[in-house]
Parts: sequence; structure tokens; C-alpha cells
Amino acid sequence: MKAFKIEKVNMIVIHIREMERSIRFYRDVLGLSFDFADGGNGVFLDWRRIRKG
Repeated sequence: MKAFKIEKVNMIVIHIREMERSIRFYRDVLGLSFDFADGGNGVFLDWRRIRKG
């Protein structure tokens, strides 16, 4: 298998069961910036602006 290089990631989709719990984890534990929720099953978190501290 030939090696490859990832240069840019635009979006990652992860299916979750508990929306509020997942938002807290990705925002508060991993430090991703919360952008918005679409009112349904979608939440948008920005990994490019990871909060520090």
C-alpha cells in the first residue's frame, strides 16, 4: 500500500446518542470551539480554533 499525506480536513461527521453530553465533551474536554447547532441532529464544532487553557 502506498503511503499518502492528508493536507486538509474540512469536516468530520460523528454519530452520537446524547447531544448535550457530547457537546460538553468536545467543547469542555477537548477544547473545540462550538459554532452552532442546527436544531436537529447536527452540531458544528470547529477544531481549527481549539481553545487553550
